[in-house]
Amino acid sequence: DSLRWVLIDCVTPLGAGERRSLSVEFGSSISRAAIPDALRTDTLADTVRVITGPMQIDTAAAPFRIAQGVWIDGNGDGAFAEAERIASSAGAELIDADASLFTAGAATMRVELAGPLKTVLRFEGPYVDGTGRELFRHITRLSFVAGSTTIGVSHTLVDTHLETEFHDITSLSLPLALTGGPAATATYLCDAGDPLEFSSLRPPAQTAPRECALADGAARLAQLTDDAWSLRTGDRVLAEGKRTCGAVDYAAADGSGITVAVTDFWQRYPKALAASGDRLDIQLLPAIPDSDTYAGLPWQLGFPFVGGKYRFKWGMSTTDRVNVTFRPPGSTADVAAAGQGVGGRAVERRAHPQGQAETHQRRNRPDPLH
Repeated sequence: DSLRWVLIDCVTPLGAGERRSLSVEFGSSISRAAIPDALRTDTLADTVRVITGPMQIDTAAAPFRIAQGVWIDGNGDGAFAEAERIASSAGAELIDADASLFTAGAATMRVELAGPLKTVLRFEGPYVDGTGRELFRHITRLSFVAGSTTIGVSHTLVDTHLETEFHDITSLSLPLALTGGPAATATYLCDAGDPLEFSSLRPPAQTAPRECALADGAARLAQLTDDAWSLRTGDRVLAEGKRTCGAVDYAAADGSGITVAVTDFWQRYPKALAASGDRLDIQLLPAIPDSDTYAGLPWQLGFPFVGGKYRFKWGMSTTDRVNVTFRPPGSTADVAAAGQGVGGRAVERRAHPQGQAETHQRRNRPDPLH
């Protein structure tokens, strides 16, 4: 027996500072050990149901929805009652340069990996407006791990608009919502200090499309350049600093919640996390404040930003990765651990006189980008 190449993807519990040596046995005489709580995947019409053990999640292909429904087995009975449903998602939203709203439409689904410990689903489809007109396409991969209530989301936006060589868009976001009532708090991990809690969430007066959630009753953590972030509500700046890892916990009054951490939040600026009473927006491409925001960048950095919009050339694509963790009523979030889980490092919070943040802190300063 021989191996040309092998991918090892396993679950190995490690304590702080702990190291462990692993070995691989292979061959026709080797059989895999039984896995008692294997991950299960079922296809139901246009819906794929994944059960990780503590979580059941339904993802939809037509139209594409990351989470048509999420249930957490809070009482541990192995069943998922409707009362244990905690979250859902609307379609991913792309806003064109003329403010037209496009949402993720019908997608093709393929199982890329189906194992007892990990499953990866691949969805591909267009963004469509209310008339059925298509603009750009997405390739979204969802990763599930046995025993976990976290899903990994990898979203690739591809410019397939061939009518013009270049096309501008305003924003791209992934919305999530809690089903146990309006969200009550959003707790942001802004830097290496204590998380900042905003507890005055309420639904905004405006309806979709919403390019920014900056009204009173909403909070937004934005990293618009590689060396400046701010946490705002309405016209008030609650805190600001240099680099943030981009993590937030979004919770209802009953303690159920969604914790989101964006990989390379400050490195792949601009990024934002906006929370209001009715939904949490993962703003992969947040609306740019004005046409002068990136006017001072050298051409090799500023070419995607034209006139306060994002400029794509046909065939151009961009990929973002997000970890989304769901938790049941009565649970407690660990937003700091979520930030560390995507390799986040953040530095230097500055309290703003208009806001409610703590005093200035300076923490582990990261190495400059290369």
